[in-house]
Amino acid sequence: MQSIGAFVATDRIRASLCVGLVVATAIVIRSPLIRAQDETRAGEWRSSGGDSTYKRYSPLAQITRDNVKNLRVVWRRPALDPALKEQFPKLRTNNYLRATPTMIGGVLYAPDATGLVQAFDATTGQLIWRQAPVPDMADEATASSTRGVDFWKGGSDYRLFNVRNGYLYALDLRGRAISAFGTGGRVNLLPAGAHRFGWTSGPIVVGDVIVIAGNLDGAGDEGQKWKNSPPEDVRGFDARSGTLLWTFHVVPRGGEFGADTWGNGSGALSGDLGSWCCISADEQLGYVYIPLTAPTAAYFGGFRPGDNLFSNALVALDAKTGRRVWHFQMVHHDLWEYDTVGPATLGEITVDGRRIKAVMQPSKTGFLYVFDRVTGQPVWPIEERPVPQSTIPGEHTARTQPFPTKPAPFARVGLTDDDLIDFTPALRARARELAKTFVLGPIFTPPSLVSDEPGGKQGTLMVPRSWGAGNWNTGAFDPDTGVYYAFSHDIPRVYRLAKRSAPTRRWTTGVPIATRRISTACRSSNRPTGGSSPSTSIAASTCGARSTAMAPGITRCSRIFIRRRSALPAGRRRSSPRHCCSSATAATSSAARTRRCRRPAAARAHAGSRPRRRRAPTAG
Repeated sequence: MQSIGAFVATDRIRASLCVGLVVATAIVIRSPLIRAQDETRAGEWRSSGGDSTYKRYSPLAQITRDNVKNLRVVWRRPALDPALKEQFPKLRTNNYLRATPTMIGGVLYAPDATGLVQAFDATTGQLIWRQAPVPDMADEATASSTRGVDFWKGGSDYRLFNVRNGYLYALDLRGRAISAFGTGGRVNLLPAGAHRFGWTSGPIVVGDVIVIAGNLDGAGDEGQKWKNSPPEDVRGFDARSGTLLWTFHVVPRGGEFGADTWGNGSGALSGDLGSWCCISADEQLGYVYIPLTAPTAAYFGGFRPGDNLFSNALVALDAKTGRRVWHFQMVHHDLWEYDTVGPATLGEITVDGRRIKAVMQPSKTGFLYVFDRVTGQPVWPIEERPVPQSTIPGEHTARTQPFPTKPAPFARVGLTDDDLIDFTPALRARARELAKTFVLGPIFTPPSLVSDEPGGKQGTLMVPRSWGAGNWNTGAFDPDTGVYYAFSHDIPRVYRLAKRSAPTRRWTTGVPIATRRISTACRSSNRPTGGSSPSTSIAASTCGARSTAMAPGITRCSRIFIRRRSALPAGRRRSSPRHCCSSATAATSSAARTRRCRRPAAARAHAGSRPRRRRAPTAG
């Protein structure tokens, strides 16, 4: 279980909260700044990103490069109070404590491992109060934290807002429920037709409106379920009463703008795309900036011809009305799960002597897209360039994709022979031999069809992978220096599709699907088939963390150093698919019943959790 802690320099100077960003890769992108801004309000931290601009920046100068080595822990709090664990012994919590404490007036506020808000003294770590458990908790099976709470002031009224297990809560600064808000201090976020609401980021308050995004029913853009999934729309609620004020349809309906980008009526069925990451806002403009995910069944889009708005887009909304002000789509007709993800970071820059209120949006593509946040116009040209086309029957690849001309990508984009390992001549030769079994190419090279012919390809090996180069942890901006910092991942992935020659017990019925969690197209060559599920033309799968092995005999796909099952003794082979790990440090023992998928050390330090063991899925 993780914990929350504070540090102080050993020379006994005045204690202060240290907010840090641990990165695996830091890419610096400079823009001249006309003047520095201090929107963290004299060192306070009003939301998970510092403030509504999500700079993740603090002007505190007490901790420096010279004294950081002298920091020591002065207090530590457990993520879950033992007393609460005793009270709810059946409640399982996630070891991943996402919360960044909000600091107001020397008091820290943060969700614990169950999502309940707690307040504690910033100097001593002593608990001041904890949100009272709700009656529903006795029936809950699981719970987790969000990334933080948000603060609102309306006259003499001070409130904290938190999202927990499908409800939006309003609390005063003593932890008491605001009875006039919703029903008994909370609002049910579950829309009609949905069964479960989840959101890891937490609410944002703009003016007197609470903006809520989130995900429904766990369908996921990997495509485990897509047909008739409930839409994951963005909503605005009144900060005083909890009344629903507006709803923005992330998949346009009827005659709404963008509805014509979903061919064959697919927009009516493809509800599952939304914003699971962090939302930012310009409080003066009253605009909120929403990064949106890939469409459903992201790896095969034959059933959804068109660009599929507002998937993979940054959308600026008027927070009072929910009206779309402007949008930009980073990926048309996504086939890679390249979500527009990571917070849209707001800052003021100057370009060619012109002062610009900018918004900087990272993406899983490895590009940073920079716009005038008032008008949505790109600060530097973003060019539509031709991209490779799919050879999959029925697919409708976008002819072009947007490429920013500035700044340069903050991660590797695309994969060529030059990117293969060259530690020794023998390894170089082996890497090239293995790479011949895959399609390589520039970014936006689409998933490819698996061939059983001698010398046939076994999918498209691509960087970035579906976790992305950028993700929720990408992006911080220093207004004093005009430097944007990007967290990046350079981890490959195999995107492959296969014709369904015979139904198996693993097939999902009804439509072509794409998934990492079930073994559709990634069963081994000697795996038995059977079952009576209706067959479909295409099944898709990809290779990465928590995914099954993609090609018969492949146990690992990272760094193109791939072990083949055929090299193992017959008694140690398995007919079930194996997990494909996301790092070259992954364990490769074929005899192991579990597989450890280790992330790079810096990434593990960032997430703050130990590597997990995952069981390989079994047949049936």
